[in-house]
Amino acid sequence: MSQFKLLSIALLAACSPVFAQSVVYDLPKNKLTAEITHLTIVGDLARDRKQPEIAYQAYMLLANKTRDPRYAELAYKVAVADNKPQSAIDAAVVLKQLAPNAVLGQDLVNQVKISNAYALIDKQQYRPAYNAALEMLKQDPKNVAALSLLTSVADSLGYDDESLQAAETWLKLEPENPEALNSLGYFLANKNMRLTEAEQLINKANTIKPNTPYIMDSMGWVAYRQGRLSDALPLLKQAVIMEPHEDVLTHLGEVLWQSGVHEAAIKTFQTAFQTNAYSQNLRDTLERLGIALSLVNIKKGK
Repeated sequence: MSQFKLLSIALLAACSPVFAQSVVYDLPKNKLTAEITHLTIVGDLARDRKQPEIAYQAYMLLANKTRDPRYAELAYKVAVADNKPQSAIDAAVVLKQLAPNAVLGQDLVNQVKISNAYALIDKQQYRPAYNAALEMLKQDPKNVAALSLLTSVADSLGYDDESLQAAETWLKLEPENPEALNSLGYFLANKNMRLTEAEQLINKANTIKPNTPYIMDSMGWVAYRQGRLSDALPLLKQAVIMEPHEDVLTHLGEVLWQSGVHEAAIKTFQTAFQTNAYSQNLRDTLERLGIALSLVNIKKGK
């Protein structure tokens, strides 16, 4: 996730009703020491004098020393006003540690967790991404971003029931969300189950968000699962033109192979391999079709 996106989330949070929401914190019983007084004055003066870095450091020191969440809240607000998303995240994390009932900045923190989890998935580190999804859902069972994440990563780990439950829960929460519709539809199609329902879900997603590569891929894939190869091919070919992702290429390669167009299928698998040589989906597909990996394992440009 880009720094610009993180900053946008922070600014939106700062302008939302949640930012101004009054939360009653359980405050520690601290004696007013000279150090606390000094740091408070430094922080307040620096904030008034438009010296945000000094103010932020003072408030963060106070938060860690006193364990008072109000200082972490001040640090968060200073960081947001100063357009410093990472500092805002750090302050929000400390605030949540000090006050579990805090809501300020949690949307930003959750977005970062989701982004980090998907980065782990890209590295095929599914277990920590799965644990991150469970942790977020434990805090908020209706966190749709975490449900989306769990749908994907549980599937990658082979937890089909858990993935299906997450996808269905997500769709119940957002029945008109094309991402949720496509996610459940694709899962069903990929598992070769409830295919009529899968087609309906994916078609609805396409109606809401037409000409989207991954939805078009799902349309082609469910058509293939239903045995409609002639319908699947043009959809998958168009999806590949729009977004040549290795999974879409793998789907197209399989449909070409099952259609008897073996030479074109091998070339498509080769392109998928060049795109991502570590794709588990590609390797599983080749094994299922009885195609040797050596046939697609070629150097780029060969």
